[in-house]
Amino acid sequence: MKNKGILLLLLVLLWNNLLAQSPEGFKYQAVLRDAENFVMSKKDLMVTAKILKGLEQEVVYTEVHEVTTTLEGLISLNIGMGATTDDFSTIAWSQGPYFIQIALDDVVFTTSQLMSVPYSKHATTAERVEGFQVSEAGDTLYLNGQGYVVPGISASNTRPYPDQVVLGGSNDETVQFAHKADDGSMWLAGTTQSFNGDVTGNQGEADIWVVKLNADKSIAWQKTIGGSKYETFTTLVPTADGGCLVGGTTESEDGDISEIEGDFDILLAKLSADGILSWTATYGGGNTEFLNHLSISSTGEIWVGATTFSHGGDILQNYGDADIWIFTLDESREISWQKTYGGLQYDALKQLKLNDDNSFTIYGITESNNKDVLGNNGALDMWVAHVNAEGTVTQQRTIGNANNDDLLTVTPVTNGTLLGGLTFASDWDPLTSKKDKNIVLYHISDNLDIVQNN
Repeated sequence: MKNKGILLLLLVLLWNNLLAQSPEGFKYQAVLRDAENFVMSKKDLMVTAKILKGLEQEVVYTEVHEVTTTLEGLISLNIGMGATTDDFSTIAWSQGPYFIQIALDDVVFTTSQLMSVPYSKHATTAERVEGFQVSEAGDTLYLNGQGYVVPGISASNTRPYPDQVVLGGSNDETVQFAHKADDGSMWLAGTTQSFNGDVTGNQGEADIWVVKLNADKSIAWQKTIGGSKYETFTTLVPTADGGCLVGGTTESEDGDISEIEGDFDILLAKLSADGILSWTATYGGGNTEFLNHLSISSTGEIWVGATTFSHGGDILQNYGDADIWIFTLDESREISWQKTYGGLQYDALKQLKLNDDNSFTIYGITESNNKDVLGNNGALDMWVAHVNAEGTVTQQRTIGNANNDDLLTVTPVTNGTLLGGLTFASDWDPLTSKKDKNIVLYHISDNLDIVQNN
């Protein structure tokens, strides 16, 4: 049997902020390739998913899915809803760590650790889980809800800060954005699966949820955005009129969303200063798009940075498996300019730096060594590219070793940029080895020369 490969990077990148989770399970996506690294397009496959507990790899749940890959080789699985004789609800998530193992036609290809498990799942098996709070200490906002534990959040039962407010409903809420205004009011945004408590208007399995708090931490207003399926939040940009521009991903075609092109489309929504939904718009192609960047330029243009797996629809060109997709919107929210960047393999955006003259810098990751990408050092590299106002790459470089390198953080400094990430050895095994996965920090100049790396 010909050996096949799975590009699991998609799962690693999108697990926390893209794929909404329901009480019955979670979503898993991956791009499949054969031994020659070609995308397995339009293939009928039997996929077995197993949940493993601890380093001893005890199998606690098994299910089977019959799937057909998309044109770009993408599969989407609803873990917890496949054919099985096991009970997904009995998994004791609080007793992890847990891993997911994927096999195609009974051949095991990969095992990856589940890095994010919602506390509601702990609560279904633990006797008591409590102490979810929203607190403020100085200018630092600490957020807890009934959903995910996100960086900087503690789920302890102690209440160390005098000012606190509990927000949410009886199901999962995620908090992914917090902004404190000069007048003391606060914006909070994320995703909700609740239909009660502080949450009103949820239309489906998971909606985007935006909350505006007064200076005294009372709720000024709250708004859910979505349809009958999954919406996930990415970012929020306050606007000059006192409202905000909200960005995320949707698979709905009802409710607040009129139509989509493919599996998941980019969703933009405008809220007024008093939380009234002014408009929504979706952008994408026949497959899947993920929003990575949203900003408003000094001239009022909306800039969108995304990763696309699609050919057609709103996307004029896609070189390979996935490309970086940059576009701008006019006053009518129509695409006024767009371009894709990358090569024939997998390319994904992490951050976009926009300059006043409409030139910009792309910070991403790439498996390509062709088209816009030159000098790939191995399987997956960090990629930085300067692009002029006409959309032409004027300077680019890849950073990495002979194996996989993932970009996690981009920090501007006075004499360049710090790139933080992970580097992996070729024999790295997430179940048994940690020493071959290392943190790496690169200091690059404005001319993309490496000044220092650790």
